[in-house]
Amino acid sequence: MSIILRDDDELSGYQVVGMPKDGSCLFHSISFLVYGRTDSTCSIRSAIVAYVAEHWDEMQVYTCDTDGDVYTSAQSYRSDMMKPTTYGSASELMAAGKIYPFIFEVYEKGANRASVAQYSASHPEVNRAAVARYSASHPEVNQAAVSRYRALHPEVNQAAVSRYRASHPEVNRQNLARKRSTDKLKFKGNIETITRVLTTKLKDTLESEKIVKWTLHNRQRTLEYLNKTANKLKEKIVAALEKLKICPESTDIKDKFEAFFSKSEHRSNQEPFYSEQSYKVYEDKEKSVEIDDTGKAKTFTNVKKMSKSLK
Repeated sequence: MSIILRDDDELSGYQVVGMPKDGSCLFHSISFLVYGRTDSTCSIRSAIVAYVAEHWDEMQVYTCDTDGDVYTSAQSYRSDMMKPTTYGSASELMAAGKIYPFIFEVYEKGANRASVAQYSASHPEVNRAAVARYSASHPEVNQAAVSRYRALHPEVNQAAVSRYRASHPEVNRQNLARKRSTDKLKFKGNIETITRVLTTKLKDTLESEKIVKWTLHNRQRTLEYLNKTANKLKEKIVAALEKLKICPESTDIKDKFEAFFSKSEHRSNQEPFYSEQSYKVYEDKEKSVEIDDTGKAKTFTNVKKMSKSLK
């Protein structure tokens, strides 16, 4: 069914959707606008009544009971308006305009009813031309209303999205393509981050290995040096002990120490030091050491000369 209505001295055609005549026609209509069906009338009524009660100081003067009088309290208003057979009036229509992102127009006898002064003053959207001009210059107002409604009724937005996707599958495919592209970019960014972290750790590991190798190398060199020093010291001690053996038993401690710590006059040909030909005591003085048949020192004719000769 269609109907012709006058709007700003222009005639416009509208489709008429019949609503159950049970006292909730206003709430049925809003439910149909929001959900496409009338089985959510109770939740619509509850939301509108709650809004009026919460803004009682502002909305009380627009309320109207069955006798045409203003409700005296928010409690009595809530109790009466929550009945499924109570009609909605100006206050409920104003609340609906605050809650839901729709343009509500009131017509009487085929013409836009502009005599609702209070409602028109606070809701310029009743006048379609004014709404169009205002929305064009203030798009954020409509966006704010939609945001408030979505925040209060997230299920409505979800249902609308589901219906739109069902009737426009290409949009869903485009969304999936964008999401996949975004996920790829995120994955690429994550890979770059992971690679950078792993590279840093690898560099740290290589530096640590270099430090360990350098430490081990230095320790090896130190051990080699200590072994070499110990061998030299051992050779010196053996040589000193050999020199000490040639001292007679009557030699005093001082001379023995001098013999032990003195420098050897061993010839460079490295023949046995106890050989008579290779061990010199004095070249220009009489010999102080007698060598027996085995090549060892036998007696000392002058211990002091011998001790001096070992220095």
